Amino acid sequence: MNEKIILTAEGIFYSYDKKNPVLKGVDIKVLKNEILTLYGPSGSGKSTLIYILGGLLTQDAGKILYNIEDKKRKIGFVFQNYNMLNELTVFENCKVAQNIRSFDDDRQIFDYAEKIGITDILYRYPAELSVGQLQRSAVLRSISGPVELVFCDEPTGSLDSENKRNVFELFSQLKEYVAFFVVSHDEVSKKYADRVLNMSDGIIL
Repeated sequence: MNEKIILTAEGIFYSYDKKNPVLKGVDIKVLKNEILTLYGPSGSGKSTLIYILGGLLTQDAGKILYNIEDKKRKIGFVFQNYNMLNELTVFENCKVAQNIRSFDDDRQIFDYAEKIGITDILYRYPAELSVGQLQRSAVLRSISGPVELVFCDEPTGSLDSENKRNVFELFSQLKEYVAFFVVSHDEVSKKYADRVLNMSDGIIL
């Protein structure tokens, strides 16, 4: 595999009920240190695709090749509803992510938090944070560990215009460390992407 390619998928098919295909032979490549946006309407299969590529679902057909050693440790997710553990502080959420990835480095969390601009909220709980702070905290957790690729499922869906821009500017700052694969139906996602692909009815156009 080309060393600049972090993931290649070919002929991906998937159906939730084994009758009506959600994905219909998707081919896609993800490059290292890029922001790739998969743009399309709700229901087009975008989220299903990244769940398969990220190992949360298994495709019915097709193959996926990763240019990553030990991908379970090196893939992260950012979800629209954040999925933060409410009983833990932001720092503790990140430590849980590191532990799952068999990684232990407090300094990494502090360094990334400084880049993201949330050092002052590391010891606060999710319920104490604004929507924008929650999303930045979710991004911090997603990259805590030896992460090389982050899948983002509608990461700006519940944000206002300013916070949408902030999230994508954050991805731009961090792409020298990780690649971001963003699925979105938000126009602002196109502005910050290195590549934009369009999806409709289970195929990439």
